[in-house]
Amino acid sequence: MKVVVGLGNPGPRYDGTRHNVGYAVVDALAASPRAGRFQSRFSAQVAELAEDAGKVLLVKPETFMNLSGRSVRQVLDFYQLTPAAAWWVRGVGACMNEFNGETTKPEGGSQKSQGGRKEGMAE
Repeated sequence: MKVVVGLGNPGPRYDGTRHNVGYAVVDALAASPRAGRFQSRFSAQVAELAEDAGKVLLVKPETFMNLSGRSVRQVLDFYQLTPAAAWWVRGVGACMNEFNGETTKPEGGSQKSQGGRKEGMAE
């Protein structure tokens, strides 16, 4: 099982902004006919996507980015997954795979760190 975490900020103020690119990516994945409906769990909106390689959890934490690690920690603990199972989507399309700050960034992009992915992870 893999987890795709779309980071964003809650509330209408951030709808359609660069802050919610992660939410938009997860919403696009959830539009697949192979995806279930979002449910409120783990302080997040969570949906399951059935892929040939296995199940993918789509997660949109309902917290501000700097607290998103707490929500994702709950997901990983519940499903008994390691942080390596999670892919983070945030900001201008940077994708994070693990909690160590390594990113794959768009050409010309920055590798600015955001504390949310590590917040709460060591608890």
